[in-house]
Amino acid sequence: MNLKHFTILMYMILIAHQIEEYIYEFWKVFPLYDMPKTIFVIFNVMVSLVLVPVWVSLWHNKLWTINITRVFLVLMILNGIWHIGWSIYFHQYMPGLITGVMFIAISVFFILRYGRKICSV
Repeated sequence: MNLKHFTILMYMILIAHQIEEYIYEFWKVFPLYDMPKTIFVIFNVMVSLVLVPVWVSLWHNKLWTINITRVFLVLMILNGIWHIGWSIYFHQYMPGLITGVMFIAISVFFILRYGRKICSV
């Protein structure tokens, strides 16, 4: 297991996360501001599409993609923490909670299991 494989797994969870948020209409309960559905969909599609060339470049060991990947992984862990925090704060399910927990659980598992190997390419 290395950074590339771990990133692919986290990207697949990101897609599942976006689907979960869409199915359960995250834009209707987003706690920071009113978000139109179209903005939510456009943002998520753009994030997914922008990351594809990053992942392709990652296989060529480009330093800039390795750094973007590491930022992405940290953001996904923070996203999971955010969903858990808001669910606790509002005492209700926050769309994206299930896959948010998966971001954290899988990250912790792979960090504990593979340690430094995840950080290598």
